[in-house]
Amino acid sequence: MSLRAKLKLPRIRVVSDDDTIDSTRAVVQEQMRTNPVLTFYMILISTLLLTGVGLIMVFSASSIGELSRQDNPFLAFFKPFTYAILGLLLMWLATKARPQLYFNPKVSATVLVAAIGFQLLVLPFGQNIGGNQNWIAIPGIGTVQPSEFLKVALIMHMSAIIGHRIVDLSDWASIGRYLAWPTLGSMAAIMVGGDFGTTLVVGGVVGAILFISGLHWKKIGLLVLAAFFGVAVASTSSSSRRARIRAFLPGAPKDEQGIDLQPLRAKLGLGTGGITGVGPGASRQKWNYLPQAESDFIYAILGEEFGLVGTLSVIILYTVLGWALLRLSRRARSNSIRIAAASTMAWIGLQALLNICVVVGISPVIGVPLPFISAGGSALVACLIAMGIMLSCARAEPGANEVLMAREASIKRTIAVVGRRRKAKK
Repeated sequence: MSLRAKLKLPRIRVVSDDDTIDSTRAVVQEQMRTNPVLTFYMILISTLLLTGVGLIMVFSASSIGELSRQDNPFLAFFKPFTYAILGLLLMWLATKARPQLYFNPKVSATVLVAAIGFQLLVLPFGQNIGGNQNWIAIPGIGTVQPSEFLKVALIMHMSAIIGHRIVDLSDWASIGRYLAWPTLGSMAAIMVGGDFGTTLVVGGVVGAILFISGLHWKKIGLLVLAAFFGVAVASTSSSSRRARIRAFLPGAPKDEQGIDLQPLRAKLGLGTGGITGVGPGASRQKWNYLPQAESDFIYAILGEEFGLVGTLSVIILYTVLGWALLRLSRRARSNSIRIAAASTMAWIGLQALLNICVVVGISPVIGVPLPFISAGGSALVACLIAMGIMLSCARAEPGANEVLMAREASIKRTIAVVGRRRKAKK
């Protein structure tokens, strides 16, 4: 009998560093896979961080414009901050409703019809800004862009009718009956105001929904061909769009004081920023050199002030948000939630990609805002409402609501104890 056996010593297993790393990685992956509230917090944190970045950048990019109009520069922060507070309040309220409400086909159809009707009000009451008549002035509120809310309504309705299997995706007649009016009605209502960029985003989102829903590839191919034809017609039907496309083509003469002003100034701002940027608030292009610095080209100001580090950080935040929405889609028990989460990811991702491509110069100027960051109360509020709906869906994951309720109760008890102690000291 060995000495180890006589003394009853435990057998020692030599573990290498690689084994420890692999074991730790396996534990982390398992926790990420099974954590019921990970999706909820990833959506929430990335949304709050993107909104915070947007408030900082809009204030920086808009303050000079306010000064040049002899207005209070702090209005450049107060206005978007007010919209952010409103959007966060609506997001919080949206998380309290059950997902079944959003994906009730009758409710979603009513909301979509109301959103299309609201969008059509741009015909008699719309304001023309930058060649698009896609804004409505409401006394006491300001200008509202109905098409931003139409995106949310369209995603919810199409997710509802496809998720409840009301439409048969193998039958063209069923597709035309249930999907044609939401898609064509929404896109036509937006094009009434001349907003080609938003129409392009909506078309991409609809395509993503059909792809996610399992539409046969032959049908997808025919719809893509039809979409290309529609894009070609819409692109050539407007003189300003034709001019933007011609200016983007290689070898085209550059009009540095005209149509090429914004793309060239955006590249100059990005190049000036370098790796770490010139510093917060120190952008030169926002001094009325770059038009729409606070809206469609705010990414250039971000790159100038915070450099490559800042622009990549924003891309990482979008990636985290997209990963969280993809995780929600894969773990959802409901087909409607699965489709809505994936299509919302497609909406935010496609719109961010189009905006960034325009700013860095690999796409003609389209005119879509950077989600959560560009100036525009309607766009910000609509994105936050959509995230509220996604948070409501994330609460429906197995075990998520129980964990969140327990944590909320713990926070309330802590606040109550602190309150009683403060009263006792007084």
